[in-house]
Amino acid sequence: MITRKSEGVMELNKTEDVLSWLEQGEVCTEALIWIKASGIATARELWDLCPEPGWLMWVLGSKSADPGWYDRKEILIFLCDLVEQYAMPRDTLLKEVSIEFLRLTRDFLGGVIGEDEIFNGLAAIMAIWEGLRSSFTLGPEDWDATRAAYYICHLTAFENLVLPTFSRMVNATIDLIVCFCVSTTVDADTAGEAGVKKLFAGYIRSCMTVPL
Repeated sequence: MITRKSEGVMELNKTEDVLSWLEQGEVCTEALIWIKASGIATARELWDLCPEPGWLMWVLGSKSADPGWYDRKEILIFLCDLVEQYAMPRDTLLKEVSIEFLRLTRDFLGGVIGEDEIFNGLAAIMAIWEGLRSSFTLGPEDWDATRAAYYICHLTAFENLVLPTFSRMVNATIDLIVCFCVSTTVDADTAGEAGVKKLFAGYIRSCMTVPL
């Protein structure tokens, strides 16, 4: 779990302020519609009530350069943890590919390898991944899980991506993790996609302390 003390706590006290704050990061239309329909009046309410884990990760990504918020490295480590815990492919070969993507990510973020090593490693693992894609067919959920690990490694290697691109890919990564869990989890308590999203949204909020 990552914890962060609040710094520069934001005071956004009406819906228009919240929308303005979000639109600076090119928030998606669906999220804006939900905010307006829900009558969200503060950034704290937005964070506490948001039903979509992808939107929560988008907020974290869009604020990753702001004081008091999680930076890109912390967000990527958190995503690595999520994939390792909840989105490992069932197929042995694809699982190895995911593990290698995450190993590269952690080694680079930890200073074990440099820029050349992560780019060369990324290219090599992608070649293996593409070979698997053309050699046999698996369920789409297994590819979703490996794609999530790939996105994390890609975001790590291309560390100078502009903020809106980083935020969108962070959003896409958690969506892939959710899709994998929806497809592979048989549990009455999760109540399908909505239930899985609710669980992940709650988990993100419990792990990531934001300055709101």
